[in-house]
Amino acid sequence: MLPAAMGDASLSLKTLNLGPHLRKEFALDSEYTFCNQASFGATPLCVLDVQKRILDDMNRWPCHFMWRKSLPLWTEALQLLANLLGTKKENLVFIANTTTAINTILKSTVLQPGDAIMGTSLTYGAVQFTIKETARIQKDIQALFLDISFPILSKQDLLDRYTDFLNNHPNIKLAVIDHISSPTAVLMPVKELIELCRSRGIMVAVDGAHAVGQVPLNLDELDVDFYAGSLHKWLFTARGCGFLYISPRHQSALHPVVTSWGYNSGNMHAEFHQEGTRDQTPYFTVPEAIRFFKSLGGLESIRNYCMPLIDKAAELVVNRWGTEKLAIPSDMEAPYMRCVRVPFIEGYHGQQGGDARFHTEIFYHSKIQISSTTLDGSDIWCRFSASVFNKPEDYEELAAGGMKVIRGELANDVVMMKSHTFSQSKVC
Repeated sequence: MLPAAMGDASLSLKTLNLGPHLRKEFALDSEYTFCNQASFGATPLCVLDVQKRILDDMNRWPCHFMWRKSLPLWTEALQLLANLLGTKKENLVFIANTTTAINTILKSTVLQPGDAIMGTSLTYGAVQFTIKETARIQKDIQALFLDISFPILSKQDLLDRYTDFLNNHPNIKLAVIDHISSPTAVLMPVKELIELCRSRGIMVAVDGAHAVGQVPLNLDELDVDFYAGSLHKWLFTARGCGFLYISPRHQSALHPVVTSWGYNSGNMHAEFHQEGTRDQTPYFTVPEAIRFFKSLGGLESIRNYCMPLIDKAAELVVNRWGTEKLAIPSDMEAPYMRCVRVPFIEGYHGQQGGDARFHTEIFYHSKIQISSTTLDGSDIWCRFSASVFNKPEDYEELAAGGMKVIRGELANDVVMMKSHTFSQSKVC
């Protein structure tokens, strides 16, 4: 059973059947196969329509909207989100994305000389940079990263690695923990990791960019110090919509990265709502996105559709490419995401930007959107996902498109004309 927070169906709505016919509900190019909901999301047309109506209101009455209408919309949306996530709206603020939220946490947390902030080798690249930059600007702070190699044999195996690392670095005071790792789609034992850190007096910030809409989530029960998440990936809001949960024990100490009119007000919502003039309409699409999410049957229905689909998709790609999935236990696989190793390709593996080149060639030549990353310095891994509109044939096309690159059947000059010099793939 799902927590009450994720299973509430208080809105009266028509239930939609899941499957490829849902493509018409999204603003996706019909000529392209979309197997990468995980990066930036695909936004339903109904959500975009609501956003446009709100934008039209803002453009008709700029001052009236900013001074009188914006805050009520912000508060209403935040309350519905709080109901979904199992907490009070007083513990939440809206924020553009998870990276901004992690910056907010780290740059508000005052550490002492000799203290350390912990991440891992699987931490999202921009967040790794944030940890390093925070250590640089605070005097004598260390940035420490646990190297998580594969295979991972079990949840306990991972917990043991964390325990050893914490034993060897007793100066760690703040740990950034993925709920689902971005480039590798590993579902972490987040509750156990929080408890492990709490037993040592270590604050925890969870990077939950991929969690909302994939896994049941009740923030009050999780009782973490900080939790950051994005809503445009799996909850179907407009792009640029995230949230930050701040435990009541830290709310007086945490402030937005941008200091503005809410400064020193003692009101957390005032501080985060008034960050200068910006388009906040993605936040105001949360009610419509939640309505759409529930019209699909909610989390349980979506999981029942997407999880078997991604399992079969991964098996298909592995068999066609003669390769393997990432070596992790099945209970640590993200519900809707998989990573499959790309067989060795001359001129790609071991080359800077080889991973980006792989997914770029598939996009231009086979009209398929996926993601790819490099692990262990040379191996390229293809990450793809299943959403409510995907179908088995999408992954047949992915397998075939990948084989064209693997076999060297494509004219590389076509891609090179359309793309600048390849840099390392930024897997979101």
